[in-house]
Amino acid sequence: MRKNWFLLGLVVAMVTGFLLAERGQLLNPHGSTNRVIVLILFLITGLKLPSDRIKQDLATPRLHIFLQLFIFVLVPLYFLTAIPLFRNAMDGQLLVGIFALAVLPTAVSSCIVFTQSSGGNVVAAVFNSSLAN
Repeated sequence: MRKNWFLLGLVVAMVTGFLLAERGQLLNPHGSTNRVIVLILFLITGLKLPSDRIKQDLATPRLHIFLQLFIFVLVPLYFLTAIPLFRNAMDGQLLVGIFALAVLPTAVSSCIVFTQSSGGNVVAAVFNSSLAN
């Protein structure tokens, strides 16, 4: 238990959230909590970054163009080439849903967290995830 305290806490939080979902929705009827959490995450991430690094990383247009093309062109093309394999097994509405998901950018908060944990370029991740969204 002491070794896996975080995992245990995560499971308890998920079960509690599942059991008390209606009460939580009453406290936050407009869904503003999610926006506040993303805003706080941006603020904390921004405060940790040196300003000279921000200028340096934002001055790489090739990186930003590549990432936007990857999100909105290459990923949908990948799905477009894979669709013929599943066309007979899927409904038309499901195909439309798959294409909608194909151009959906990542969530800003998860993009920041995953980039930080992998040691990636956080400035570029924040900028491009914000731009894509």
